Amino acid sequence: MRRNTLVMVMLAVIALPAIAEEEKAGKGKAKKGGRNVATQILKQLADVDLTDEQTKKIKAAGKVASVEMAKIRDEAGITGELMKKRAEAAKSLADSDKKGKQRNDAINEAAGLTKPQAEAMTKMNAVRSKFTRSVVAMLTDAQKEKLPKQLQRAARPEKGKKPNKKKAAA
Repeated sequence: MRRNTLVMVMLAVIALPAIAEEEKAGKGKAKKGGRNVATQILKQLADVDLTDEQTKKIKAAGKVASVEMAKIRDEAGITGELMKKRAEAAKSLADSDKKGKQRNDAINEAAGLTKPQAEAMTKMNAVRSKFTRSVVAMLTDAQKEKLPKQLQRAARPEKGKKPNKKKAAA
């Protein structure tokens, strides 16, 4: 009996570091997957009742958008640390009087982004916006009614983008 207990304790001591190592590896993968825009938007669309086909299309489009955004991020030298600083700056300026471009410029300045990095962030936001609009376009009218507030803006037509009458007439 004592020998069995000793063997069990030894196995637990040996197996415990291996289990902890697996958990660490799993957490690292989850963080890396957090940059996938499809994963983020699918969480927001949890209550919309997506079909399997819609989910597959969103994941495919998300991979393309994520690759494009990663390329922009890498070319501009934007690190995860800079992204965190920018997110913190955005939170601190959330209650400010500034709106739109002025607010965005203030956030970039507070985060310490260079002009090329700020331009890259603008490009990344454009890619993300385009992706979000394409996802909303995939939804049925019934699903669009269930959209969370964050995504309802993407369902509306863009401001100031009126059809070009000259091109339509040609």
